[in-house]
Amino acid sequence: AIGTDVNPRAVECARDNLSRLGLMDRVQLVEADVFPPDLSPNDGGDIVADQADLIVCNPPWIPGPVRSTLDGAVYDEDSSFLRRFLTGAGNFLSDERDD
Repeated sequence: AIGTDVNPRAVECARDNLSRLGLMDRVQLVEADVFPPDLSPNDGGDIVADQADLIVCNPPWIPGPVRSTLDGAVYDEDSSFLRRFLTGAGNFLSDERDD
């Protein structure tokens, strides 16, 4: 599993939680925007990501300008983050299905 966040404090918080739960060996944390260029599904990127059956995201969801650090967690002017996520997610999803 790979976890990404642009906020270094969020990455550190995730690292602390994974460590406390004994899961550090199961998750690679990366300080980066969603689907960074070096995160490539098995095509030679620096961070090799297998395709996944599930991608979970907690995006900023309110369209509007960011005016403070805290606003960045909930406001997404022009829904640009959500658009990048929806555009890029298909490249990382597995085609295999369990019927």
